[in-house]
Amino acid sequence: MPPPPPPEAPFLVRAARVLLAYVLIIGAGVVAAIFFTAEPNDPVMFPPRAGAATIEVAVVDHGWHTGLVVPTDRLRQFAYTDDHAALIEISERFLAHRWVEIGWGDADFYRTSGNLDVATLIQAGVALAGGERATVLHVVGLDDPPTTVFGRARIATLPLSEGGFRRLATFIEESFQVDETGSPVNIGPGRYGDSLFFTALGNYSLLTNCNHWIAHALGAAGVPTSRITDTLSAGVMANLRWRAGAS
Repeated sequence: MPPPPPPEAPFLVRAARVLLAYVLIIGAGVVAAIFFTAEPNDPVMFPPRAGAATIEVAVVDHGWHTGLVVPTDRLRQFAYTDDHAALIEISERFLAHRWVEIGWGDADFYRTSGNLDVATLIQAGVALAGGERATVLHVVGLDDPPTTVFGRARIATLPLSEGGFRRLATFIEESFQVDETGSPVNIGPGRYGDSLFFTALGNYSLLTNCNHWIAHALGAAGVPTSRITDTLSAGVMANLRWRAGAS
């Protein structure tokens, strides 16, 4: 007589095996997507060559989005050098402050969101759903270093070459919507400190959110970026530390 067939695994065991297989497949797909969408550094721009002049910038993780902090005087320098009309006005307006923090995001959510309550999360979901959603730039003047102003936040600092910073300034300039005179369009007070909102170019969605804007700005300066991980603020910070050597 042939031996009896082995007993069939219980249903929960079979289900767990199937679930594990799906998790492994999805995980492998995510890892592959991260690998193939990662952008390398531009070796001409970043990292700066030994002994070369550098300009330090910082990225602040606010928990749901990131902000870029740059020295006001250097922003003003390249605004005039390259005739960036919007940045000339911005840097002159905030010249009394040593640094400016710049962020980009969905116009409705960025201007009205406060604590992450249910209503705010719903609003964030609507913003991430995409479509032709208007965007804004938030500019804040800082008198003290970002590590002092945002003491509880995670902050990554890194040196840019002067050429890299120049490209970053150009990227910021091209993010402002301007009026017929070339001036940035001021739409009112910002969220904290001496700050203002300005209308911006580009549409907001899950595929192009506030953290992507920061990554694109740094990418213009030659810093390595990652399209997938840069979707989240934590991903931006991890990428800056692991691949760009930020402190």
